Amino acid sequence: MNIDDIPRLLQRVVDNNLIQNEDGSFPAGHNGPHHDDETPVRTTAHTLYMLCWLVDTGLEQYKVKANKAADYLLSHKARPMNASFWCRKNPEKDFSNGLVGQTWVFEALLKASDSLKRDDCYQLVEQVFLMHKWSEQHTAWHTLNVDGSSGVLHGTFNQQLWFAYIGLTLKSKIAKQNSLLFIENVFPTIELYSDGTIFHDSLILGSKLTLKSNLGSNLKRIKHFIKKRKLLKSQRLRSVGYHGFNVTPMIYIKEILPELAFWKTKKYKKIINVMEEQSFINDISSNKFSFPYNPIGFEMAKLFQSLGDNIYAKKLIEMQLNYISISGNKISILETEDVNISLARIYEVCRIDLTRIAK
Repeated sequence: MNIDDIPRLLQRVVDNNLIQNEDGSFPAGHNGPHHDDETPVRTTAHTLYMLCWLVDTGLEQYKVKANKAADYLLSHKARPMNASFWCRKNPEKDFSNGLVGQTWVFEALLKASDSLKRDDCYQLVEQVFLMHKWSEQHTAWHTLNVDGSSGVLHGTFNQQLWFAYIGLTLKSKIAKQNSLLFIENVFPTIELYSDGTIFHDSLILGSKLTLKSNLGSNLKRIKHFIKKRKLLKSQRLRSVGYHGFNVTPMIYIKEILPELAFWKTKKYKKIINVMEEQSFINDISSNKFSFPYNPIGFEMAKLFQSLGDNIYAKKLIEMQLNYISISGNKISILETEDVNISLARIYEVCRIDLTRIAK
């Protein structure tokens, strides 16, 4: 498969592999290698984005499926208690799938708002976003439970970063203001491995360790530092697999806030430069958290295209396409642990301007 085949690949996904249900949803997955049974919300959100991209390319026939998918996400089934979207079924975890479960839906509904000219999609994104409790102390967000109650202050960096990016795109002054506070106060504290890979378990506590800080927060940070050495080793492959997912919202934040001081730091340069290191490429190969789950080839390609390097972007796209095979209309994803999620996440190629990639 080559880059020219991508539009047809997306059509095969929505026509022959992820078959839309009568209610507008698409077949659910189980959160890839995490193996948490999910509702159809996530796959429907990803596929909606894909459908909108097809509509934007002039394939008007996909408007019907796209509108049905949007209707599902706006329905009682997706938000049974009129609060967060019900994404995950695992009773030992939150049903909202943290902040990122919501962000995936936000991203798709904002796309639908533009492509399908549906203001109701935008309005729901802003409504649910603002229902999330904001921590002034930590300049970060709490999760929102399906029943409307406030959950924990979410500690995974990439989830907070994605949420902040969404907030910057909204009309709400509060959303923009809080997102900017997160980006100014927490974003620069991101933790890295020595080579520049983002540490997946970077801790979100807002301010640095000081005498004025909350005692409980200080203790959490101290405990985190104590166990970090062990975590760095055990979380290496997960961190590598999620590196592109971390970098993606940075691309959009940089477009919105080009003068942010962080873009000129050594830390940011390390985050970018590591993706060209052979050791990093080796680590993302045969890694269950990368190509088969997080389509890191597409994610990194978007980054390098934003930097003007379409040659390396093409190489990365081709690396991702090597994990996708087609027999007739049947699509297979190499090494995947979750066929439906892996098929739906092909949508991430839609972020790339394929017309600028060297043929």
